Amino acid sequence: MSLEEVAIGEVQPDLVQPLLKAWFSGGSDGGCPSVSAIKPFLVPALVPNIMLLEPAGDSFVYRVVGEDLQQLAGRNLRGLTVRDLYGETDYGRMIEAHYRQAVADRRPIHLEDRYRRPQDGLTLATWRVVMPYATDGAVTRLLAVQTFEDGTEPDSLPVLPEAAAVRRMCRVAAP
Repeated sequence: MSLEEVAIGEVQPDLVQPLLKAWFSGGSDGGCPSVSAIKPFLVPALVPNIMLLEPAGDSFVYRVVGEDLQQLAGRNLRGLTVRDLYGETDYGRMIEAHYRQAVADRRPIHLEDRYRRPQDGLTLATWRVVMPYATDGAVTRLLAVQTFEDGTEPDSLPVLPEAAAVRRMCRVAAP
């Protein structure tokens, strides 16, 4: 997939930019920093929004998930796959595609989307950054940060988990 590139300074929220700078300065294991370079606590304010994932066949397993994301999901995600969480929905396939893109590109991916939750009608704007890390040249972990804010868009937004509207997906450019 051909993606536009975005500079680190354009990635939202601003708080994630130090993680991206650390990723690019973290050395290289086949094009990605080594798993030993993961720094989830570099920006303490983002810890509630952090996910550490592991590729598992054709899906991804949540190994560590921050409090804000657990609360939004309404359950403990640790040990679940994306498919366990979202089933065979367009949204679940979209999330897996984002993660696969980061693995294939061996570069951070930045996403912006908006959606409406079916259980309460809450509309959310979300920003996600996905950063791959390698062991012996193979991507074995993804560090993702996902932040939210109330989206005040009309009811025409897609309803999760069936669908989502990706407004923008970009590859993060090297500084």
